[in-house]
Amino acid sequence: MRTATADHGKYARLAGLITGYFAIGLDSYLVIMALPSIVSGLKISFDQAGWILLMLLIGRQCSVLVSGRIGDKYGRKSMFIAGAALFGFGAILSTLAPVYWMLLAFRVFQGFAAGMMEANFPALVTVSFPTKQRGKALGIASASIALSALVGVILSGVICYSPSLGWRYIFVAVVPFCLAAIPMVYFLVPESRGLKAGPRDAPGSVLMLWTLASLAIFLAYGATRSWTSNVTFILGAITLLGALLFIYRRSPRGARFSAPSCSRSRTSRSAS
Repeated sequence: MRTATADHGKYARLAGLITGYFAIGLDSYLVIMALPSIVSGLKISFDQAGWILLMLLIGRQCSVLVSGRIGDKYGRKSMFIAGAALFGFGAILSTLAPVYWMLLAFRVFQGFAAGMMEANFPALVTVSFPTKQRGKALGIASASIALSALVGVILSGVICYSPSLGWRYIFVAVVPFCLAAIPMVYFLVPESRGLKAGPRDAPGSVLMLWTLASLAIFLAYGATRSWTSNVTFILGAITLLGALLFIYRRSPRGARFSAPSCSRSRTSRSAS
């Protein structure tokens, strides 16, 4: 009886986490299928519409780099809940965006929120299940992404071709999942943190975000516009500069910049 109750609690926690994680995959497939309607509604080209997807991916990948570290220090559950709330809020903003460039900005915001959930999701699943059951739990989570593709394709068609709705409602369609995930995770999932916080490297994190974001924009712009344009060369130079600065930061010579602060920290700890 006790074992059955414990299993029920574990899978209830998993359901709450998957509900929020499901919204990320659902959003992507909704937008992919609705691109023709978005092009027609905003009077933009298909190349421009592709940036609506790309901005989410840029914000998402940049956020993953730092959200896991923040979750280890301040709480993974808290980061996941904040990500679900912000992702839903960003979806509402995207629905209401009056112009194309504002929609891109809100998609980046959504991407950062998605990264907050994505970076902390595996750790929360891991601490909720014993070692022998973690593979099964993560497999169920992976299957939810495949399910989001099926649901996204169907739901996008229903929304875009409904006379009473329209393509803007594809963004707000994920909000119910975010709203459902927040109380489920808050009440069912225990808080967890990293066992040991490593040294912070804020400049290194900024350089990594700079390099990845500029690389994604450089590749997308070159593929959709021209590899020989002045803008492409400028984006390539910005990307290369960020990569070189990051490599220098990670080198022994670049690491010396943080040595004085580390020495002061050790001195203050010794004095106390």
